[in-house]
Amino acid sequence: MTHLHVHSNHSLLNGTATFRQLVGRAVEYGMKSLALTDTGGMYGAIPFYQTAKEAGLKPILGVELEGTVLLARNREGYAELCRLVTACRLEEDFRLADSVGSEDVFVLTSERRLIEELTARGVRPLVAITHYEDGCSRAVAGRLRDWAQERGMRPVAVNPVYFLEPDHARIHRVLSAIRCNATVDTLAGDDVAPPGAWFRSPEEMARLYADWPETLANAEWVAEQCELDLSFGTPRFPAFNPPAGETAFSYLWKVAFEGLKKRYRPLAPAVMQRFQHELDVIDTLGFVPYFLIVWDIVRYARKRGIPIVGRGSAANSLVAHVLGITRVDPFKYDLYFERFLNLSRSDCPDIDLDICWRRRDNVIDYVYRRYGEERVAMIATFNTFKARSAVREVAKAFGLTEQEIRAIARRLPHYRAHDLRTVAKFLPECRHLNLNEEPLKSIVEISEFIDGFPRHLSIHSGGVVIAPEPLTRFVPLQRATKGLLITQYDMYPIKDLGLVKMDLLGHRSLTVIDETIQNIRENRGIAIDIERLPDPDGLTGELIRSGRTIGCFQIESPAMRALLQNTCADTTDMLIKTLSLVRPGPSGSGMKKRFIARHAAREETVYLHPALQRVLGDTYGVMLYQEDILKVANVIAGMNLAEADSLRRAMGKKRSPTTLANHMRLFLKKAVANGVEAPVAEAIWELISNFAEYSYCKAHASTYGEIAYQCTYLKAHFPAEFLSSVLSNRGGFYHPAVYIEEARRLGIEMRPPDVNRSRFGYTVEGEAIRVGFVEVRGMSHGVIEALQQARKTAPFENVTELCRRAGVAYADAQALVHSGACDGFGRPRPALLWELEMLGKGGPTEEGAPLFTAGNVDALLPGGPDYSRKKRSDLEWTALGLTATTHPIAYYLPAMVGHALVLSSDMLCYPERIVMMVGWLIAERRVGLKGRGCMKFLTFEDLEGVFEAVLFPEAYQRYGHLLDSQGPYFVVGKVQLEDHYCSLIVSHLDQVGRRPKSRGLSEITPPMHWLLPNLREDTVIQAD
Repeated sequence: MTHLHVHSNHSLLNGTATFRQLVGRAVEYGMKSLALTDTGGMYGAIPFYQTAKEAGLKPILGVELEGTVLLARNREGYAELCRLVTACRLEEDFRLADSVGSEDVFVLTSERRLIEELTARGVRPLVAITHYEDGCSRAVAGRLRDWAQERGMRPVAVNPVYFLEPDHARIHRVLSAIRCNATVDTLAGDDVAPPGAWFRSPEEMARLYADWPETLANAEWVAEQCELDLSFGTPRFPAFNPPAGETAFSYLWKVAFEGLKKRYRPLAPAVMQRFQHELDVIDTLGFVPYFLIVWDIVRYARKRGIPIVGRGSAANSLVAHVLGITRVDPFKYDLYFERFLNLSRSDCPDIDLDICWRRRDNVIDYVYRRYGEERVAMIATFNTFKARSAVREVAKAFGLTEQEIRAIARRLPHYRAHDLRTVAKFLPECRHLNLNEEPLKSIVEISEFIDGFPRHLSIHSGGVVIAPEPLTRFVPLQRATKGLLITQYDMYPIKDLGLVKMDLLGHRSLTVIDETIQNIRENRGIAIDIERLPDPDGLTGELIRSGRTIGCFQIESPAMRALLQNTCADTTDMLIKTLSLVRPGPSGSGMKKRFIARHAAREETVYLHPALQRVLGDTYGVMLYQEDILKVANVIAGMNLAEADSLRRAMGKKRSPTTLANHMRLFLKKAVANGVEAPVAEAIWELISNFAEYSYCKAHASTYGEIAYQCTYLKAHFPAEFLSSVLSNRGGFYHPAVYIEEARRLGIEMRPPDVNRSRFGYTVEGEAIRVGFVEVRGMSHGVIEALQQARKTAPFENVTELCRRAGVAYADAQALVHSGACDGFGRPRPALLWELEMLGKGGPTEEGAPLFTAGNVDALLPGGPDYSRKKRSDLEWTALGLTATTHPIAYYLPAMVGHALVLSSDMLCYPERIVMMVGWLIAERRVGLKGRGCMKFLTFEDLEGVFEAVLFPEAYQRYGHLLDSQGPYFVVGKVQLEDHYCSLIVSHLDQVGRRPKSRGLSEITPPMHWLLPNLREDTVIQAD
């Protein structure tokens, strides 16, 4: 046996890919067993166990605590390890000597004091004999071996392995420096493993321990004694205690039937038949407790007015709908239950719950209380090294300064690091990085090596695990930095162990909708039933059709807004279709263009087989959804829906060629037997095959389509309240400045923050929106709460009162002045800052009394003019990251004088013409092209709206290095118009303030109008 000692989260022996390398090396060496012992945890235990089992190798699971190795002999020993690791992490006074003692766990240690202490308690530890090839460690190991034999104890040869190959010691040293927040030159001796801590072959071990062969024999004996069997895949549901006299199934039937009667009147036979069928399947598969647990959580949230909705394939279930878990009516949208559950599936259903993000913690707290804190924990996720993080951390370990690191890292993409040198070669942003010179050469080499390695443990965005017994029987726990109890395993081992994983996800758009409705009720006295909106609705439909959906959930990206115009969407149903069209399945198979053409009556709808009209008539013969695969397989091949769902899963992203071939033969055989001609069946199979891999679940699209329609309705009818909520909740795709400009375009006045009026978030004042304190950089919640509390007694009249009554510190007060929040005091900003400066220095005094008091501030402040509008706007940008009074592009208007510029609102007038535009960069997306480098999609904003620009590879190589700020930029290119979607194919690009290159500018079409003369006078900001 070789004992593997995997060092915390920065080991070279962590991660599934590396486990495969370890196990592969062990198999190559002819070994029969392998042990894994993370330091202070069991992070890699389950993936290592599974990888070893698949290779025919016996996995031995263990852990290293306080310098002592513990190995699980069996399933109870594994549970004991989980308990000990958890206690070590959670208990301040934890001592291993007082805690260990189970016969199901082997204890291996070289600490004589611990051995004697454990022996006195009746525990028989094994003596770990570790040595490398240096004489010192050999001598120490020899004395320990003799000492063990004198006491009749078993000395066991162990070989801690920190890296696979001897030459990996250098990388291990870098990872140790990262872990210790040190440089490679300042590491202490015990912070790094000895150079000999690599994976040795049995022959090497035999040579190393040649004088003590019994230690190797004892190691083999330990391996033989360890027989750990972990069962996977069997769901382990917590017990749900129904009321007296009810079983879990009878209670589920009862509460579901009550919901059914409320939603469906009268109860048609088809409804009752499906209802009973679903309940029978749920019962047969043993998932009744799971449905009751989810229903209980949803019921708790709804009783307290917390917005919550189930999403994903669960919306295919009638039972989930009538329980109130999902909103979407499966009959209305023709959703098939078998896409969610059927008797051919044994895996646990996955019901994700979207919850108002502000009140999600209330729901999680309820789960802890309801099922017991010892049985509930948040699920961890492993944050791994990617290009930027790897280079940043490795460079820091090499001793580079923060300024040097920033200069390198900011040019790198948010990308995998394994082929960093290749990627950098194609990216113009990296053009000036010399990757062949030290230290950058070594930094990049090591960064590529550690790509995907665990960096640190984080909390899953919404994953909660609930166990039927104390969690420590299944998984070790620890505390996250925020104090929450989390698992040491991520979601995949949790699921493999059969534990119930629930995704309770914070959803900002649900909060936006809820707060908008509350604000409408408070401001306008109008009550809105968001579940019963008119559909279609004139104003809402116009907003959707025109693509003016910035701020609306799921439909505000450039591609979606263009697609909405192409499909002329105006209802929830069309929103659902459009959400599915934008997915790679319909796009990649050519179905998107076909759908648009048929929907617009530019192309005749043709069906490959008449039976398809029955199931694809609503989508013009085009497959849009995963559920369509079930329908087509059912009517063409006569497959039942469970068989059809198996076909769908076989054609997913992880498709197996063998399994796919078997399903193809079955489909074609059944189709022909069903009367379909072989060529037609083959053509339909080809259609399914091209589409299925990236298809979209209709149930999921329906849930999101309804939420998107609700957002659009609120924006169309109550734009101030809606955009105020979007800004307060960070509920959108773009930077807050983009939504401020959207509000201005809709005629809504934007007002700067005000110390006497603003709240934490944005607020509506009549038809205007007031910026909230949330935007003031650096201000904490505590300061904001103190300020709001202090002004209840009386409004602030000057900076002195603000600081003294609310306890606002100098830096926060300065930011408030710069942001415009103190303009209401009626004094110029220089005077306010002077007052603050004097106050910060203690202020001049007269005979020991403060100079500034409520009554004499005005008289003592110096006179003089206020800052220019340009200076004030600059200060607002610094304090807020945006300007409430004007668009930042207006700063640069003087530099634009004399240039013929086309506005975004006029692009449609110049199809296939070369124009010059100016824009503020608000979003960008890089796309790799096989064999042709990369291209980039850019979203710009000018004073009239938003426009899209495309940098094809040649233009990207030429100008990509300039895209290092928001701009603004002069952008020259040809206007491309396709199905109402307008974009600019960039040929030239430069930052405003630099003289645009003249090459190609003679081809620019004269604009319909000049930019500057059409601006309002108050828009132009004069320079100082």
